[in-house]
Formats: sequence, structure tokens, C-alpha cells
Amino acid sequence: MATEQTGLNVLRQRSIVDCDTMDEDGARSFGPFDDCTSNQAIAYAELSKPKHTGLIAAAVIHAGRLLQEFPGIGLRELAVEVAMVKLALKIAPYVTGHVHIQTNPYYVYSTENTISYAQREQLP
Repeated sequence: MATEQTGLNVLRQRSIVDCDTMDEDGARSFGPFDDCTSNQAIAYAELSKPKHTGLIAAAVIHAGRLLQEFPGIGLRELAVEVAMVKLALKIAPYVTGHVHIQTNPYYVYSTENTISYAQREQLP
């Protein structure tokens, strides 16, 4: 049986297709993708879905355990960062390349804060 010739399949034949969502169901349905990126608005919309209540609770607990390692950041901010990583990990099976998490927009003019953010995102 031949593969259905969709617009997405045509794009895949002629280019690299990236995913710009944190929706695991969408990534599963339309993947695989070469890379995935997201921004805070997309992550916020995804985290606002009732299905992520458990993920958010786990992120708060995880952030609470990590908080002492990161002076200068509050529990809420760290919990959001952890939640974004947890969302990214759900997308990862449908991405053949990299999954990117954008830095906190409040840090855009601070090299030091941007670097600190990136270092936090590398933790398990």
C-alpha cells in the first residue's frame, strides 16, 4: 500500500520539517520531526491543559529538591523551567534531532542570567 501523499509528506521530501509545539499528541500524530522548538506562550498553553496537572505537581516537587542548588531563583520560576523540560522530554521520541527550550524572556538582556538558565536546563 502506498503512503498517502499529504502536503506534510511533500515538505518532508523536499526540506527539513521542524515541530513548533509542546503537544505530545500532535508530535506523535504528525512526526517524526527533525528538530523541535517552542516558546513560553506555547509552553504555557500546553501546561494549562488539565491533562498536565500531574506533570506540574511533579515539577514543583522536583524544583523544590533542586532549589538550594540555584540561589537567586524562586520555586515558581524553577518549577516552570522543570515543567518545560518535562514537556520537551515527552516530545523527544518524535524528534530525530534536537529539542530546544527558549530562555526566559526576562533574561534577554542579561548574559549572566541566560547562561545560568541554560546551565539549569542541563540538569536531570
